[in-house]
Amino acid sequence: MASASTDPVAADAATRELEAELRRSERRREADERRLEDAKRGRSPSHRGGLWATLTAWF
Repeated sequence: MASASTDPVAADAATRELEAELRRSERRREADERRLEDAKRGRSPSHRGGLWATLTAWF
């Protein structure tokens, strides 16, 4: 029977890195959702430019 030799310190570091990546991913998703909601709220029914025109309106 083969024993799995795992280093608890390395496992903890890997766990912390995965948790950090998960938090970053969640923050990106939440920011994307906020931008989408902002774009939806800013669009009037008569506005035909779409999201791209809304995002680039300052040009």
